[in-house]
Formats: sequence, structure tokens, C-alpha cells
Amino acid sequence: MPKKGGYRKKKRTHVEEDPDDDEYIPKSFIIRRGKIGRFATELVKDMRNCMYPNTAINLHERKNNSLKDFLGVSGMYGVTHMMIFTATEKSNYMRLIKNPKGPTLTFRIKDYCLSKDIISFNQEHKRKNKIFTEKFTTAPLLVMSGFNNLEEDDSFKLVTAMLQSLFPPLNVEKIKLDECKRVVLFNLIRPDDGTAPYIEFRHYALHARQRDVNRGIKRLVNNSRLPNLSRMGDIADYILGKKAGYYSSESEADDLPNSKVELAQDFQGKKKSSNVAIRLYEVGPRMKLDLLKIQEGFCSGNVIYHQLVQKSKKEILETSRELKKKRKAKEERKKEQEENIKKKEKELGFDSESELEEVDESKLTRKQRAARKKKVAEVTNLKKVKFAEDKEEVF
Repeated sequence: MPKKGGYRKKKRTHVEEDPDDDEYIPKSFIIRRGKIGRFATELVKDMRNCMYPNTAINLHERKNNSLKDFLGVSGMYGVTHMMIFTATEKSNYMRLIKNPKGPTLTFRIKDYCLSKDIISFNQEHKRKNKIFTEKFTTAPLLVMSGFNNLEEDDSFKLVTAMLQSLFPPLNVEKIKLDECKRVVLFNLIRPDDGTAPYIEFRHYALHARQRDVNRGIKRLVNNSRLPNLSRMGDIADYILGKKAGYYSSESEADDLPNSKVELAQDFQGKKKSSNVAIRLYEVGPRMKLDLLKIQEGFCSGNVIYHQLVQKSKKEILETSRELKKKRKAKEERKKEQEENIKKKEKELGFDSESELEEVDESKLTRKQRAARKKKVAEVTNLKKVKFAEDKEEVF
């Protein structure tokens, strides 16, 4: 307590965040379009939990919301990516988009498994570890396997760049081990039968277990409940008895020489420079993604790669020329519309839009107000027609 007549000074106990760091953190919207089914909607929720905290976890989509609405809001909140889930009669699809101008990657979801199914399968892990019920407040780490030694023309080179930009970059000098709680794995698999390669997506939780400790003591330390020693004369009977000899295959895996790691910082209650075994527990979801199509723009534009349609170099050049012609025609149309609006404004007696706003209507008579309203309506109708013609379709 301060002295009588003194004043209290509040001490700031929380760590002040650096505003410059937030600029380099990628953020995402994970949404669904159309009717995708009950299980696919749960998959969307699981993916939001996986990408938390750099995604909108409680985002509500409506039928009248278009992708342009999400794109307009994403610029306000600094959202860099979109993950869109759709469905057809044949299969489910996932589109990964870089805001605001693409590219767009379209994947076919071959198989998927929800988080609740994976956790219910591992009931023993769920009882012993709190890692399954913990709410993660840090972004997952990215691990990519099978993406090395890609050719220059390989379409998966662009996929690697997109996946790397989806997660925040790691700074080895500033990273803290307490922030490393989860791992996201993208594994590129090329089958031997010559079929198209696909990507496996897995989500794991990290857990550290003490090493270089007797099995009986390790069992006593890792057990969350107090053991029943009523039938034993000493605690040594519990540690060295027959009950201590039963271990699962997972506990025996801790004794492997490659699983030993020396901690550089304090991690999950383990002190610095202590030997631990890093364990991975799968928390889901799980997906098999088949790359179907790559487009240049935001859900539109030239198709760079298509799994089912293969074009020759001549056909690719022709499509690019047609797109250039369409862009030129669109620019010419815009110029003509702007010139027509200026001509119409001069015919109506207004040289610019500012003159319409600067007029004080309180000083005008009724007839002058009515005439001015007609002129303003004609100019605004011209602009509405212009905007309707310039409007781009997202799909």
C-alpha cells in the first residue's frame, strides 16, 4: 500500500507486442460455399482450429455473401489467404487462394478424417495427456516432406511457395520452445504405379517426456493420480515390483537412441539442458489432397496447370493472346465510358462532380431544386451503367 497522500503507479506486467511483427504474420479465411454436407462442415471447423490463432475461428457465412465481400473485408483485417471448401456429386474440393490477385490452387479431397475420430481412436493418449484438451494460442510449425529436388517446370514448385506463405516464418534466434506446440505436415507422395502424385496433410501435437530416468520412477512421475500403496510395505515395492514391468510400445519407443534431445530452453515443465524424448500425438484432421488445377488470378484467369486437360505450347500461346485482347477491349471500353460521362455532364451544365456537391440547396427555389435533381439522377444513372459493365465475375 502507498503512503498516506501518495499515489499508486500501475505496473505493466504483460509483454508489449511489437506492432511491426504483426505485418509479417499471414492470416486466412476458411469458408465453405454451397451445400457440402455435415461431415465436410465439421472438417471446416477442424481446419479453423488447426490454423488458429491466425484465422477467423467463429466466421459465419451467409447465402448472400459473395467472394467479393470476403475479399473486401480481408484487406481491412490483413487477411492474406483464403481456403474455400466446396462439394459436388463426385467429391469434395478445396481451393487455396492468395489475396487479392491469386494464384488459385484447386485440390480434390480424396480422403479425410475428422479430429474427433482420431482422438477417439487414441483414448489412452486422451486420458494421460492434457494436450488434446488444451486450447492452442500459437501457430503450428510447418514441415514439408518430398518437395525437394523439383524440376523447374514442375507445378508443385508453386504449391510449395503457397504452402510456405500460408504459415508464419520462423526466426531461429527469437523463437521460444514454449510456443512450439503443434506441427503441420505436408507430405508429397509419388505412387509407383504412375498415377498422379498427391499430398498428405497431418496435424500433430508436440509433447516432451523425461529421459534418462528409471522406468519405475518415470511411471510414478508421469502418472497424474497418486498410486495405491496400501498393499505394499515400501515405495520400492511399487517401483521394482511386477506392476512396474508393464509398458506399452509407446513407452519403449522413448528408449530409442534417436529420440533423445537436449533442451536449449525450458519446455513443458522440463528444465533447460535436460534430456527429453519428443513425442508426436496426432490430433487431426487428416486429408489426402490431389492437385487438380492452378489458375493465375483470384478464382479466374489463365490456367497454368490442369491434371485432366493437357495443352500444347501453341494452345497456351493462343489462350494468352485471347486474354490480352479481352483486357485491351475492357480498357478501351472504360475510356469510352468515362468520355461519355464527361460529355453528358457538360451537356447538363456541370463541368465536374464537385459542382454538384458545392451547390447550396437552401438558396434554390423549388423549380431549381427539381431541375437539379433530374440532372443529378441522369449523371448517377450513367455511372451505375458504367460500374455494372466493369463489374468482374469472381467465378
